Amino acid sequence: MTLDLSPKEISPLPLGVERTPQGVLTFSGISLKELAAHYGTPLYVLSADVARQRAREILHAFQKVLGPRIYVSYAMKALYIPAFLAALKDLPLHFDAASAGEVLAAQKAGIGPGRLRLHGNNKTDGELRLAAGGGVGEVIVDNLDELSRWLSLSPKEGVRFTLRVAPGISPDTHEYIATGGRGGKFGLDLESGEALLALREAQRGGLPIRGLHAHLGSQIQDPFLYGKALEKLLDLRAAWAGETGRWLEEVNVGGGAAVRYGKENELSPETWAQALADALARRPWREPRPVVGIEPGRAIAAPAGLTLYEVGDGHRVDGFVPVVAVDGGMGDNIRPALYGAHYEAARVEAGTANDEEATHLVGRYCESGDILLREALLPRLRRGDLLAMFLTGAYTHPMAMAYNGIPRAAAVLLEEGRHSLVWRRETEEDLFRFHRMAPWQETS
Repeated sequence: MTLDLSPKEISPLPLGVERTPQGVLTFSGISLKELAAHYGTPLYVLSADVARQRAREILHAFQKVLGPRIYVSYAMKALYIPAFLAALKDLPLHFDAASAGEVLAAQKAGIGPGRLRLHGNNKTDGELRLAAGGGVGEVIVDNLDELSRWLSLSPKEGVRFTLRVAPGISPDTHEYIATGGRGGKFGLDLESGEALLALREAQRGGLPIRGLHAHLGSQIQDPFLYGKALEKLLDLRAAWAGETGRWLEEVNVGGGAAVRYGKENELSPETWAQALADALARRPWREPRPVVGIEPGRAIAAPAGLTLYEVGDGHRVDGFVPVVAVDGGMGDNIRPALYGAHYEAARVEAGTANDEEATHLVGRYCESGDILLREALLPRLRRGDLLAMFLTGAYTHPMAMAYNGIPRAAAVLLEEGRHSLVWRRETEEDLFRFHRMAPWQETS
């Protein structure tokens, strides 16, 4: 019998995902059914092949449009499993760390300090000492208080220093992932003159300033916003040159380019790069061109991952959309509950066109908001079915939690036809490794 695959299934399937003639989904050429049988579910499935392909596409597009004076830095906060980072380390990338923990992840992956850049709005004194001692190649200073603390240290020669600016641009995205507006937690305010003040303070303190940085947020679909941000940073750079005669070497517009989880318009690397090229072309011809930096995280990590679930119990009430639970949920992917993130999914073994229904796909956690998909058109799901949720490589594993005392999911890495466990599934005993009873509660 010939399988009648649903015409409403995601078409085309995400990068690296294919369906065999027998109707079974594969990722990077490896059967998802076999992975689930071998490692269990829930399971993060990560493809080194897809990650490298995405990174190369971004590097190629920016070099083609903007030439050699660009650099691309992978934002590790999207996914910092050391084995995943190691899959990217041979590409001409820098790596952005948001904490000393992410610096350690990069070290475990074999990435040298000269390629690391330390971000964060409230770095600890220890993190600043780590940076000053040469643990990273560049520190992005976020605010005046941090600048004062950085000035009190004696940075090792060769450690670069960049100022993060809040350019006053608010993209059309969820407020929780918008970071470039005024009055928020990130960056030195541009409009009030705070950013220029910080430049003056840094110069008085004898700091060699490399450049300026801004990050607008995540899931940005409008390339014009990147051009606008670049223009604002270049205006500040020109004002600084007017005061000092010195042109800052680097201008970085951050990351956040949208990927298509479902309804979004993906911002292609070519379109993103062209928006920056257009902004540069509008500058006065005498103005020296800076090195332009970008910081993709999601754009590399999201398509490089998917999550496998096993379907559990269902709940059907006449007049309502069926509710079907899986063995994971908000513990392994908090994004739908946190800010309404949308995903698409498919049954690992294909259904037929007349076997579909709208379904609320929910998790097993004790929260009514633990809903992974709302009214998703899926084959009628039955207990024991396997389900793949796509583009979960970014901001899932790093944000995972053990709510309800449910251990965190395992992660497996795929590379050139091979697969290996890179994050062991937690056990209930693992959850209590750091718990201690108070001395008076101990029993003899």
